[in-house]
Amino acid sequence: MLTKLQAYEKDSTTKLVILKGTGGAFCAGCDVVSVLTALIGHWSFGAIFYQKQYTLDYILATYTKPLISLINGIVMGGGAGLSVHAEFTVVTENAVCVPFSA
Repeated sequence: MLTKLQAYEKDSTTKLVILKGTGGAFCAGCDVVSVLTALIGHWSFGAIFYQKQYTLDYILATYTKPLISLINGIVMGGGAGLSVHAEFTVVTENAVCVPFSA
């Protein structure tokens, strides 16, 4: 995703970028697995995961082209975190927000 976002930002023919989930959810999908692996494995696993996540968050927060988030289903975890950076968010009646919990 990061590589594509950087390419779209440099492409003069791209006027805006639409963020949407694959299938029925807008989520990162690997958050739980990555965090559990980090807890079980070496501490650097978690550090690498969050470095990638926060780099993507920064790119989206400072993006020079308009971002639009389309939410038509479950939005949770990393997907919710990514969608908040959009200038416009379109949420349908099918959206279900799963709150963060500890």
